[in-house]
Amino acid sequence: MSSREERPGVPPIRSAGRSMACIGCLAALLLCVLAVLLFLAVSSRDGSLSRLYRSWMEVETCRRNLIELGAALQRYHNRHRSYPEKLEMLYPDFLKTDSVLRCPTDKNEKKPAGYRYFRPTDATPPEAAVIRCDMHAPAGQQRVVLILRMDGRVEVRNERPTGASPPRQTPPGRN
Repeated sequence: MSSREERPGVPPIRSAGRSMACIGCLAALLLCVLAVLLFLAVSSRDGSLSRLYRSWMEVETCRRNLIELGAALQRYHNRHRSYPEKLEMLYPDFLKTDSVLRCPTDKNEKKPAGYRYFRPTDATPPEAAVIRCDMHAPAGQQRVVLILRMDGRVEVRNERPTGASPPRQTPPGRN
């Protein structure tokens, strides 16, 4: 048997090239991880990363509130054969807590509800908006609007702040 032949129970001899490639991959992975950590450390100093996360969490909480309100509206309709005049009529019979009636960004405790409610009828089409929240405006960015549709879908979209003019476009042929 020559030294190159494989023997049962004895692992084959690996070449130095394979182990060097493996070490190179690990070093590249380590550099990528360090770059991400450095980016997170720098961006978290001014709080922008935490503000972005907080803003995203508020939008997600608002989205869940709208889903819960939509289910409560259906339960109300199933019992009364009509929709409530105001969202406040859903609590306490159809909602566990009244905090769902207010967007998490709404700090105005004096207003009855933080959402705009468009009372549906039995003839309201499924794509019609029932509840709208336009209170999310991350620092100087486009406003995030959440809309609960009659069919139970929640649409999340970006809109320009009111009064903002659209970007100017140059006519074709002019530079």
